[in-house]
Amino acid sequence: MPEINLDGFKRLKVKDLKRMNYKESENAIVSIYDLDEETEVLYAENEADIGGLVISPCTNPPWGLEDYISEPHVYWLNGKGDDRWYHQVKEYLETNLPEQGCVKLWSMWFGDGYHKPSVIKRNLSQMSKEDFAWLNRQNSGCIELYRSENEIRC
Repeated sequence: MPEINLDGFKRLKVKDLKRMNYKESENAIVSIYDLDEETEVLYAENEADIGGLVISPCTNPPWGLEDYISEPHVYWLNGKGDDRWYHQVKEYLETNLPEQGCVKLWSMWFGDGYHKPSVIKRNLSQMSKEDFAWLNRQNSGCIELYRSENEIRC
């Protein structure tokens, strides 16, 4: 799957924030004026921009994940789970999967031995906002994408 990062943050150096006449919050944990000019920080213009879709490789999976996944490529699916996030997921799937593609959402409890995952499988054309709302309500979840129904029974 192609990676995507719509989290709403920009990586800036402290010196660049200072040039922007950045106004610090009174609740700031650390003042940018106490940091080295070359230090990189995450910056968002406003809170509404934060929490968009992020799909990234799982380079440090939780212990015991091998009990659930045998495929070599595992990806994190992150974001707020709000309407904007759902539309980003939908657009991402429609762009990267053919219409006959299959989406498998699953959630499980990690640790304390094997726990049977809860699974939703749908053709891309049948996916709904409620399917992703279900995943968002779970403790942890994954997404698997299949190019066609022949790879998995939907």
